[in-house]
Amino acid sequence: MAAFFVLITQLVVLPHLRPSFYPDTDNYTHAVRILDLLSSRSWAEIPYMHTNYPFGEILHFTRVTDVFWLFFSLPLFPFLPVKEAVFWGGFLYQIGVLMLSAAALVWALKPVGNPLARLAGLCLFFIQPSITETYILIKPDHHVLTALFSFILTGGLIHYLNDGQTKHLKTAGISAGLCLWSSVEGLLISYSLLAGLIVLFLLRKKSLEACIIYCFYYFISALVCLIINPPYEGFFFPDNGRLSFLLVTIIGFTTVAMFILHRDDEKKILSTFWKKSANLILTAAFFVAVLFVIFSPSVVLKPYFSPLLKAVWAKNVLELQPGFKRPLIFFLGCWPAVLSLVVGLIAFKFCSSLQRSFLILTFVPLIFLTGLSSEAVRFSRLAALFTPFPFVSAFSVRLQNLSLSERKKSWALMVLYIGAALYLGINYLSVNRVLSRNNRPSVLSVKPYLPDGEGSILSDIFMGPEIVWFLEENAVGSPYHRNLEGIVDNSGMLHNPNEKDVLELMKKHRVKAILLYLEVAGNPSLFYDMEKRYSFFAKMNKADTLLDQLLSGKNLPCGIREELNTPPPYLLYTVDFSNCSDKDDTETKPAD
Repeated sequence: MAAFFVLITQLVVLPHLRPSFYPDTDNYTHAVRILDLLSSRSWAEIPYMHTNYPFGEILHFTRVTDVFWLFFSLPLFPFLPVKEAVFWGGFLYQIGVLMLSAAALVWALKPVGNPLARLAGLCLFFIQPSITETYILIKPDHHVLTALFSFILTGGLIHYLNDGQTKHLKTAGISAGLCLWSSVEGLLISYSLLAGLIVLFLLRKKSLEACIIYCFYYFISALVCLIINPPYEGFFFPDNGRLSFLLVTIIGFTTVAMFILHRDDEKKILSTFWKKSANLILTAAFFVAVLFVIFSPSVVLKPYFSPLLKAVWAKNVLELQPGFKRPLIFFLGCWPAVLSLVVGLIAFKFCSSLQRSFLILTFVPLIFLTGLSSEAVRFSRLAALFTPFPFVSAFSVRLQNLSLSERKKSWALMVLYIGAALYLGINYLSVNRVLSRNNRPSVLSVKPYLPDGEGSILSDIFMGPEIVWFLEENAVGSPYHRNLEGIVDNSGMLHNPNEKDVLELMKKHRVKAILLYLEVAGNPSLFYDMEKRYSFFAKMNKADTLLDQLLSGKNLPCGIREELNTPPPYLLYTVDFSNCSDKDDTETKPAD
């Protein structure tokens, strides 16, 4: 019932679906990965050859998203061409995972509250700004899959706290492995919940045996997923950015550490809170040291973004920026989590021992992930996964003190359903408008003007996935941290004032065209008056980079010519160095 309720709230978005339009770069890349999977018929990870052409890149995405997306696309294959079936299948994937997530969240909340409280928690979850954007129908991505598995994981632990059955720990461990398979963020979710279990142990509410069972099945699940879908570099490649042998080893070490700590606890060697905490820290330090001996700290702690990548690209990515630099985004993403913590703390003293265990388990990931959001606002999306649990606990405590008849409960449930559905429907429409308005017009309009032959298109880094999907051409840059070469070279070609280096990079990546997106507020005539455009950018830009030359029309290098018939707001330049001598490579000439 909850799943269909959440589905109904998205129906308002259906009339706004547009052919071949996704609002995010990841959406296109996931779709292209599936087309590559179908064309290559290779389950193994293969280089993504469409960007950083002709060298390609290794994406951090995994096959579990491909499997779910492809599964939901299957009904469309008999009726649509493959590319269209995959595109529209993305919407079905988003709908399907949305409904599964709603059902999983309600199941996870079952021991925490009655149906009215669970519905309130469900509504609260979906009205959060970060969750509204994650689950909106038009934006299929792997993040919804991570959320689905995290609900099953959290629900398994909560059900175990409720009835003590180890089968729920097994469910939680298996789900943790799947969560990690879907995204490396699953490691943060699974270990923050493990930390919650450990806090319960330190408070003498649960035994470490629960941690052993959870970690063991987590290890088995992650190992099986790794066997099914190892990294492109090989099974034993120590990748800290996706499911890999390194992360499985960490989980295995954690399982052994839990076993050792449990053995010490059974022998009553350490009886006080502080002694147990010290033993825990020392055991963790020992296994970290062993891990560093096997893999070295530079491998385990390898940063996702090198200083060069941060300077060139990452510093401009919104979700990677710290909360203090984006206070409004930080507030919108984290206020539900902070409010949830406050409400949970207020209700804590009125809760039963079992309800307090629920709160402690979910407080730990809430505090940890909200804190991480101050470092990068993207983590607010993970903190939002745990906000319903303290709210439902507090709501349940309040309902216990109210004597409501079944009829009144039914009316309250119906009013809550209708009110939440109306709010969510309006909210989804609003988010859809924002996402659609911020997206640039389709690049399909420039396809007739592209030069023939093999090569790549130089453009803005964030346009790479759209060039690959719409134009079926290769690109240089892409908005993924593993494409270090493509991102740095893409930026170097457009912004390096050394023309010789720029031309060498263009030849390296076999650039055959340059595509720019031009939008100047209040100056639409710039598109149609070339002289006005040239003079405008000549005054605006002082540095003598290739980008400045393209926009101002001055001193274009030999072999680069503007395609004047390109429809606005795009500017297209063809690149052909075949008629340029070596001397021309270091000299410029005025634009025609």
